[in-house]
Amino acid sequence: MTTLHVAANGPFDPQVAFDTLARHTVVGLDRVDPATRTVFRLVDVGEVVAVDVTLDAAGATVAVDTRDEGILAGLRALVVDWFDLATDLAPINAHLAAAGLAASVAASPGMRLTRHVDAFEAAVLTVLGQRVSLAAARVIGSRLMAAFGTGDVAGFRLFPVPGALAVVPVDELRDAIGTPASRARTVHELAVLFAERGSTPPREELLALHGVGPWTVDLLEIRTGDDRDAFPVGDMVLQRSMAAAGIVDVASASAAWRPCRSYAAVRLWAMDPGPRRGGRGRSPGRSAPAQAEGRRP
Repeated sequence: MTTLHVAANGPFDPQVAFDTLARHTVVGLDRVDPATRTVFRLVDVGEVVAVDVTLDAAGATVAVDTRDEGILAGLRALVVDWFDLATDLAPINAHLAAAGLAASVAASPGMRLTRHVDAFEAAVLTVLGQRVSLAAARVIGSRLMAAFGTGDVAGFRLFPVPGALAVVPVDELRDAIGTPASRARTVHELAVLFAERGSTPPREELLALHGVGPWTVDLLEIRTGDDRDAFPVGDMVLQRSMAAAGIVDVASASAAWRPCRSYAAVRLWAMDPGPRRGGRGRSPGRSAPAQAEGRRP
């Protein structure tokens, strides 16, 4: 077993990153250990390997059963991107602090983006989470892994590649994962587009797909891309956090956070006060139909 430490460029808040992972665990895809802030899963870095990634204030430590230098280099690059460890947060924090998020920055100067390890995996799981609770989304994701995941290491599988899902008929996909035909169609169209592109499709092509709107694409740009200024303005949790912080004019506030609104979004998600108690509040993680296509990131 080889241990690889990947240092953060400056402060790092491991708990916020771990909490993001823990909210989205999918049976068969990954497992988290809150006691050690460790996530276990399979990753493809030219070769499929099983990794334990433990987060601490200094960065991330990867345990993997290989000594292959090429694989270790690939893992280092993957972890750096996964937890945004190379970014210099100082200018970003200074900008956000001056634009109304000073308390958040002071409380957690090491809050970084937490991305997905694979763009197609992120796209499909985001679509499966549209307009359902987080718990329901995880169940649907686990069905997809059981039906279409590949390989098997201690009960864990690798997320299916686009080409594998692209050839599955929509009706068969619907029946396998237990989701409406409309949602299955969106997953199928995503798979076809990713398979044809061979990489992450541009924003306009994603928006042209059935069932994909700005919330989904903005979220993917935060969770998979290099865009530091994506901001899903219709997201219910962002709006709830801003309301709790006394921010009335969402458009003006978000404009002030440019060009690093993605980092503002992460802070607002972490500040979420939870759904309003009493009255006709919505259950945790459920989006208002008029606001967004999905639930809490």
